Amino acid sequence: PAAGPRTRHPEAPDRGSLVVWQDRETFALTAYGKVVHQFYTQYVPRHPRTLDWRTYRPRVAIVRLPDGGWGQFSPGHKPVPHGEASSRDRLLGNPEMPLDKAASEWLHVWPILTHGAAKAGAINYNNPMVYPKLLGFFMPIDSVAVFDHTVTGTVLDGVECFVVCGHDLSPETFAELARRATAGATCIISRKLYKRHAKGTPPPPRWHVIDDFADASVAELLQPFLGPPDVARFRFAKHTVEFRRGKTPNSTTARVYPTHP
Repeated sequence: PAAGPRTRHPEAPDRGSLVVWQDRETFALTAYGKVVHQFYTQYVPRHPRTLDWRTYRPRVAIVRLPDGGWGQFSPGHKPVPHGEASSRDRLLGNPEMPLDKAASEWLHVWPILTHGAAKAGAINYNNPMVYPKLLGFFMPIDSVAVFDHTVTGTVLDGVECFVVCGHDLSPETFAELARRATAGATCIISRKLYKRHAKGTPPPPRWHVIDDFADASVAELLQPFLGPPDVARFRFAKHTVEFRRGKTPNSTTARVYPTHP
């Protein structure tokens, strides 16, 4: 059946989700936002988790400068209904730096890693041109992490495939990627970043230099690192957490099992 208009949960605020923008520069927490803030500042410190990012062992790592690019757009791009005063089309809060090609590269990777659940162009519903209607809540994925452009060290242990894109990459991280690729990992990297550090050296084995992350070759390169289309899996050093789509709408099953070396 055709999708109807968007409807909000009866307890949801009139505007916004966790925050509501009052004008282009200021926002306030909604009732849900206050609960999330309380959870992170009060509940979590009093109830330490046995699993956290320090022991997370992703299969796929996206490496990029965290520029704040999520798929934002300027209101003048297309007249569409939107819940905010404006889309705040800016990177790192800079109104003179809107979303550009480099910041958008990773937005072409998420649809591949999620078997099409995420859509190319944005990673949340605040862009209604990419997400004109609400989707199911389940998002299939297999142990993916996003690191900044300076990452090194043991947090990368076990990564089988690196996707390197965006505006910048530190020399130390490029050297780390080279060591990981020599040890067997696949490295998919934008041509701009590779040329900046490789200094004319041809790509060695297991390096794939990309001109356009929207090209079909990127999906082919990532295919070996995708999990089942009905599973969301998160691998940690000692345990793996797996959610599986249920047989009825909006249902899942979950299990935790030992991580195999």
